[in-house]
Amino acid sequence: MLSLGSVRSRRSVVLAACVAASIGFAAAPAAASDDHVAITVTLPFPGGFGPDDGVTYRLAGQSAFYSTRTNGVTTGGQLDGLSSSGSPHLIEYTEVFPEASLADYLRYGYFGVLETVVDDGTGERVIDRSFVIAGRFGAFDGLAIDSILPFFQESELVDALVNGFDTPEFFDALSAALGNADLLGDMTLLSRPDLNGPVDTVRAGEMLGLYALIGGVPGEEDRAVLIGDLSASVLRVVPSPGALALASLAGFVATRRRRA
Repeated sequence: MLSLGSVRSRRSVVLAACVAASIGFAAAPAAASDDHVAITVTLPFPGGFGPDDGVTYRLAGQSAFYSTRTNGVTTGGQLDGLSSSGSPHLIEYTEVFPEASLADYLRYGYFGVLETVVDDGTGERVIDRSFVIAGRFGAFDGLAIDSILPFFQESELVDALVNGFDTPEFFDALSAALGNADLLGDMTLLSRPDLNGPVDTVRAGEMLGLYALIGGVPGEEDRAVLIGDLSASVLRVVPSPGALALASLAGFVATRRRRA
């Protein structure tokens, strides 16, 4: 799943490739790389329920899967709509603008809204919406939201994420999350220097837990409960299949020119 911005960027890259092809490739292009991102999410069914009970968790609202780079941060809604059904989930996409060095990919995190959904055969009902955030295992068990993201109230943040888009609350939460080391995990970095060769581990990353504010005593502040997990990796393939195809086309065009 890609954000709209990523889709538009992909179209620009395809257009640039077509323009380059029309020029005729006087020389073969240098070998390039493709960076393939994989996000794995485990979202079990609510406690005590199974696949046939009609009760599931679902990630919703304007969420943010964010990753930090040497020179900035990217965000996207890649996890939107994932549910307990079909878990674990694997989301894969190719970076439109890959980093210069694989080591430029640093850390990742996530926050959004967790819906508890009931479907009794007559249609689904959302019976609860709670804030959910990724963090290091053991760091947030039993904590209230102001101990995770200071100065926030859960109800106001959930309302902003469900009923708004690019709200001040969204950006404030993103800024606060990026400033908390316990809300970020190292991305796993992988490299395949030969298309037919093995994958090398450049850096082993970290799995993060998914903490939802669904625990605690009724009538008091909700407390964080571990409900699932996620991890993220980047696989760099050098040279990329696309680069090899363009190089072959360049050689073909050059041969035709010499024969002409």
